[in-house]
Amino acid sequence: LSYTLSLHDALPICFPVTIMWAGRRELEVWDWCVAVVAGRVGPARAGLRRLLDQGESEVGLVILLASSLRLAALGRTLQEARLLRVPPPGGYGQPSLDPSAEAFLPRNAKGEKPNLWRLGKMTSLCAHRSSPGVRRAVERLHELQLELVSGADRGRALEEGILRLCLD
Repeated sequence: LSYTLSLHDALPICFPVTIMWAGRRELEVWDWCVAVVAGRVGPARAGLRRLLDQGESEVGLVILLASSLRLAALGRTLQEARLLRVPPPGGYGQPSLDPSAEAFLPRNAKGEKPNLWRLGKMTSLCAHRSSPGVRRAVERLHELQLELVSGADRGRALEEGILRLCLD
């Protein structure tokens, strides 16, 4: 796309604009992960049912949720150590990370560190939990993943496991 900007008598300026948006699936998975990390039972349960009805894999959903929950656990630990500062809920601003905390950030296969905005977002969503509480949730999610691959009724096991995560 290209837009033209004209300021009164000035010459028009053309500049390219790149518009990017995620697909519906990515948005629904993101919303579901946000609901679970925040402990919002209703949206987490409804989102899970919607995703399963669309054919999402139970194990795949747990893997996607695990990355968000691990990031939340890291963020809460850094926040409690006063190495990460996040804006208050509903506030504006960017999270800030103390330079000494850089060494604690994991890297993905490409060698990239987590996005600071996402780290701050996941951390602020679980502000109602202590860092040990979030780490317990990560352990419970691992147990849920083992239960799913052991041959249990996957749909039911996932729904019960997600409810336990939200209510813990």
